[in-house]
Amino acid sequence: MARVVVNEINIRNKAHLSLKSNKYRGIARVAANSRMLFAEQSLLKAFDDHVVTKELQPENVSDDGNSALVSRGSLFSYLGFPEGSNPTDKLRNFLIQNIQMEDEPIFDDRKNTFTYKFPVNIPTKEEIDEVAGTPDEYSSKSWTRIIEEGIGGGAAMVHYIFAVGENIAQRFKEVGSRSGWGLQTEKMVSRGGTFTPVKYISEIIKNFKARFKR
Repeated sequence: MARVVVNEINIRNKAHLSLKSNKYRGIARVAANSRMLFAEQSLLKAFDDHVVTKELQPENVSDDGNSALVSRGSLFSYLGFPEGSNPTDKLRNFLIQNIQMEDEPIFDDRKNTFTYKFPVNIPTKEEIDEVAGTPDEYSSKSWTRIIEEGIGGGAAMVHYIFAVGENIAQRFKEVGSRSGWGLQTEKMVSRGGTFTPVKYISEIIKNFKARFKR
């Protein structure tokens, strides 16, 4: 009777080398780029549609005091931005330029699976704070951090008067109002506005990260 032998071929090493070839890395990169593009588009849409971004757009700054975040006045004048400035543009461009996927993947074949991992670089809170900057000389926090945490620290910006009407706005400008519609004062005023902190950049970045979870 004939004997039976097993002609065993282990192709794990060959498969490992093959999957690390340029061909398969290219296939993985195309898939990773598609996911990255979708995540970037979603991040920018969330940024553009956010109530903070909208209220800080120059074309939306007016004297009607119609704000979802400030009880009396506008978010733009509450923060004390100079008239005509656009603080969100700089931040948006920074996010576009600094959220990047690396071209070369990390190859992982643990647990009998083959995975290509493309690192995605995301700015830290500190980097975002530095780029955003403080809205005026009275603040120790960046304006993005003020949005999420409030003024705090007894800053002068806590006392805020909002102008109603062109005449009052002009008088505010004459005494040093940067925005033209708001005025900060050292004394508490009965007609001042209050601000409600809201999640902004941290939430947008958090949702961006979540899109890469399996």
